[in-house]
Amino acid sequence: MNITQLKDIIFSGNRAWELMYFDEVQETGKYQITFTESPDRPYLNCAHIIYNLTEEDISTVEFYFSSRNEPSRIYITDLFNADFPNKLSERLYQQIVSDEEFWYELKIDRKYNIYDYFKGPQLSLNLRQVNIHTDELDEFMALNKRCNGLSVQQVRHSLDKVRCFDNLSLDKTLDLYSIYIDNKLVATGALTCIGDKCFFSEGATHPDYRNLGLHSVLVAHRLNICNERKKKKAYVCCDTEAYSNHTFKKFNFKHIFTRQLWEKDLDFNGE
Repeated sequence: MNITQLKDIIFSGNRAWELMYFDEVQETGKYQITFTESPDRPYLNCAHIIYNLTEEDISTVEFYFSSRNEPSRIYITDLFNADFPNKLSERLYQQIVSDEEFWYELKIDRKYNIYDYFKGPQLSLNLRQVNIHTDELDEFMALNKRCNGLSVQQVRHSLDKVRCFDNLSLDKTLDLYSIYIDNKLVATGALTCIGDKCFFSEGATHPDYRNLGLHSVLVAHRLNICNERKKKKAYVCCDTEAYSNHTFKKFNFKHIFTRQLWEKDLDFNGE
């Protein structure tokens, strides 16, 4: 993978998550800044860099966040930033180990039978696209909140953003999918397409319905949607300890890079 390819993946991914989370996405040739007014995760407000920044670049990033009363945070990859952690340490940054993530890629070239992955009776499985103008969206986000620890404020923010979005162009789409069993919402997943790339997110499974293959069913279904739309590749990022790493590897998603989040205390921004 070269720098241009890495930039395209990360920048497109942030444009995808902008549809549900970010209030601002600012771009330069070297990095992209994402910002949310009331974040409940450190990585929502940070600079996503492609290769090493100059001291002037870092100062610009720090000024951006200090002017918004936020700590400066920088996401780096393990591809083109070999000596950059040392520079960040010298500037009083510390790694947030819990936010290290693996990125995966899969070439889309086949269809999947979702029932190959479901470990229950076929007739009980009700998989459908969420109607964002009904209570289905509220149910989707409520399960996402429960399983992924989202704050009430973040859920409300995402609800507003999703309801305001219309899939008017096939180059920029957001689709949410839910699985119901006996009229109860038990699993969710989102699919965002930016150009020829697809991004998976918002995976959640009700604790009482785990080990039924529901996450795999939703992965297979979304891959089928990508295939129908003639998209080329699918991407997903996972916390390094998340069980979803196992699921995506099962579908032959390949690990393409790792990212680390570094943070500088607000009191030291600009110093």
